[in-house]
Amino acid sequence: SDWSSDVCSSDLGQHPAGVAALSAERLGQLPLQLLEELRIATLGGKKRRLDELIRKVRETEDAGSAQALQELVDMYQYDALTQLLEQACHR
Repeated sequence: SDWSSDVCSSDLGQHPAGVAALSAERLGQLPLQLLEELRIATLGGKKRRLDELIRKVRETEDAGSAQALQELVDMYQYDALTQLLEQACHR
């Protein structure tokens, strides 16, 4: 089965507070290569790789975005994450 079908759709409206602070505009401040790597890892459902990349986001001094990204990944909200990253990549 597709991994996205495992995510209960009722969870989508209940983002943690940190996620609300995350926007494509804010992610757009990150290096484009990092955004692209995050997007590819998200599309592939590669959680371990996403965790590594989010540590790199923390190193760019955007701890708020890193925390929000981690919350999305931990909840397997890959569809929402993909949309944000694609918007940020095409800024």
